[in-house]
Amino acid sequence: MGTHEANASRSPAGQGTLWPSPARDVNTPECVHGVTGYGLPKRPRLLSASKRTDIPAFYLEWLIRAVDRGWVDVPNPMLSGKFRKLAAAVAGDSRALPEPTPAGRIALDDLIASPGALSNGEVAAGLARTLTHVSLAPEQVVGIVWWSKNYGPYLRRADRFAHYRRQFFQFTINPRSPDLAWLEPSKLPR
Repeated sequence: MGTHEANASRSPAGQGTLWPSPARDVNTPECVHGVTGYGLPKRPRLLSASKRTDIPAFYLEWLIRAVDRGWVDVPNPMLSGKFRKLAAAVAGDSRALPEPTPAGRIALDDLIASPGALSNGEVAAGLARTLTHVSLAPEQVVGIVWWSKNYGPYLRRADRFAHYRRQFFQFTINPRSPDLAWLEPSKLPR
């Protein structure tokens, strides 16, 4: 049995196809993509931070943790059912899955990088296919496009992102409406 076969995992389809594990070095992330070798970025990317939610205003601490780790795995919204099923298998119970909050997102990151996710080849391969791996290493990031209605929290922590060469800031402007008043910059997130 060759080196690749000894370190291989079964495909999620269960057809017995073996995927060679990537060569492990200091730059291989400790995540399902690093274990399976599936979906690791091949060239630097331009990151769009906040297309789905206002990261600078509400999820900045989560992003700082991800930057410190050097990567983030982003669930594909089109595969959310499959992802939830695989994450529930790791958690042991679907009711144990974190809520979609900043603290819940941190817990979800910990779950999908846990030994339970990384040691089961079939689960790791399935998770790797439902998550997009994003390297946050400065040499892998062409720039960051930020989208926010409130950059106050970002400005207080901007030094944590100074090592990224290019950053672009888009301001979200909505019509004044009583139901959106809590999003206004004069109303800082709690």
